[in-house]
Amino acid sequence: GLLSSGYDAAGDLVRYDASRTAGKTIAEAKRRIHTVFSTNCRPYQDWQSHSLAYNHRKMKIAGRLVRLMACDDPNYDLPKNSYERYRVVRTPDFARQNTTDLYWPINRPMGLAYWLRGLSDDVDIPAGDDVVIIVDPDQLFLTGKLDMGNITSGFGTAAKFGLGNTWLTELGLEKFCNGMCDNIQTESARTDYSYGAPYALTASDALRFADLWVVILQDINRSGPKGWMQDMYAAILALKRLEIVIDVRKTMLARTDVINLSWMHVRWDFEPISGQIPGDVWVAHYCQTYKVGNFSWSKHNHKALDIRKCDRSMNMPLPVGLDAVAMENAEGKPFFVRKKAEALTVAGKHGGGKLTMLRKSTGEDGTREMDTEVLNAWMLGKTLIPISEAIEAYYDEFCAQ
Repeated sequence: GLLSSGYDAAGDLVRYDASRTAGKTIAEAKRRIHTVFSTNCRPYQDWQSHSLAYNHRKMKIAGRLVRLMACDDPNYDLPKNSYERYRVVRTPDFARQNTTDLYWPINRPMGLAYWLRGLSDDVDIPAGDDVVIIVDPDQLFLTGKLDMGNITSGFGTAAKFGLGNTWLTELGLEKFCNGMCDNIQTESARTDYSYGAPYALTASDALRFADLWVVILQDINRSGPKGWMQDMYAAILALKRLEIVIDVRKTMLARTDVINLSWMHVRWDFEPISGQIPGDVWVAHYCQTYKVGNFSWSKHNHKALDIRKCDRSMNMPLPVGLDAVAMENAEGKPFFVRKKAEALTVAGKHGGGKLTMLRKSTGEDGTREMDTEVLNAWMLGKTLIPISEAIEAYYDEFCAQ
């Protein structure tokens, strides 16, 4: 298999199996876009995948959507699908090939490399200057206008994350740098080397990236656990070693852990009142718990939801009663409320469910404070509501009345 014999850790290479790709066609008439995400074969990831496909179609995202499904069960029954620009590509479950170290995130880079190398049964493989956008299954697009003008050979883009500026040294990851990480051990670790999905690269760069991502992630994992984000660290180190320049975009991703992310770039002026984030934010990432009033929702509470069963009682709960009113009242309100200087706590610190920060506007002495309920209401509106709509649409289309 690819895990046991396909990778040469010393040379950071994947051997190309020409026999597996013989006869496959690659359309190169124009630059194509492939959005790709990785999952296992579980109902929990089926509803996320369907929701992303529904979102991809509704937002009119250019190109194809590909689910790389790590699955060794040939009889796993996938949910039905009628979206012609969405397909599921099966890959081996690489995590299960080493039962003494069942490390699920390895499927992400290995599945990507397996697909890009032409080792799957897929016949539509991106190549050359085609664009590969790597997203998480729990991300939904907020816009169909994705700026990819700077994505060329050797240059890509990724979303800003708040990893801090000491992750390299604190986790002992310098030994995986091949001597190329001197400038990561400075403030640039926080600004230039603190990023994650979505990643957007040319197909040729994505292939080189996936190959080395696998090697570094395997090496890091063997050296001892580095937390649930070690695949992100491995991705950053792989891109650094390949000298692929990443444009780290602060407004590419919306999450509710606001520090250093797109919420920090909501316009500083408080008039007119607006509950909007900048229009170039690509995706919302629903990886946390969101509370409005007495209503609370998290994707983790719906691991048993199986849309294949066509049970309409199995859908996402929605706010009702006073909680629905709280959602409505939050709509359109500013994410930040103005506070006087004497109300300032420590800038950038959490306290009482609020986040208070210095107001950067010159000439005014004041602060701004995040209204977390408004923020959560916004996130629920951009994630929970569309997911519920997607699941209901599945029942309407594929389930007998």
